[in-house]
Amino acid sequence: MGSEKKNQIDFFDNSLWASTPTNPDYDQLARDMGAVGFKVEDYKDVRGVVEEAIKLNKPWSSMP
Repeated sequence: MGSEKKNQIDFFDNSLWASTPTNPDYDQLARDMGAVGFKVEDYKDVRGVVEEAIKLNKPWSSMP
């Protein structure tokens, strides 16, 4: 990806297309697919989120 980004900078006037990957929003992706999604922003919240998810007895996803 780094070499593709460099080529786009050098040969295509800094037009960065599909060369700067980002992490998808997995909690939203889970919701879009009918599961439950959680977003954990602080590691201290992981235990509570996992406990809540287990109680749901449904598919779920958690993204840090």
